[in-house]
Amino acid sequence: MTKADPRHIRHPKFYTKEGWLTPYALACGYIERKEHGSVQITLDMPSPGAGLYHVRAYDFAKHERRFWETFTRLTDARRHYRHGEALAVANKASPIERCN
Repeated sequence: MTKADPRHIRHPKFYTKEGWLTPYALACGYIERKEHGSVQITLDMPSPGAGLYHVRAYDFAKHERRFWETFTRLTDARRHYRHGEALAVANKASPIERCN
């Protein structure tokens, strides 16, 4: 049995047992954020009424967006967030030519 994240113990409304922000926390404006060198990866819900989760990566050293994807399911957004995090660590995420 895995141990619950300490943030979940203190704030179960905002954090899952695995340490992720809950859908409620994301709807309130909280942002999952990781930094790997100059690359920052975020998962957020900028417009709660729209029901879309945004996963973005930006390289501040090169001043370029690596990716920006939207998802209707939080599970898919978290999966892409973890995948993007792995790419950022390996420095393999490719920049986007333009944003739609």
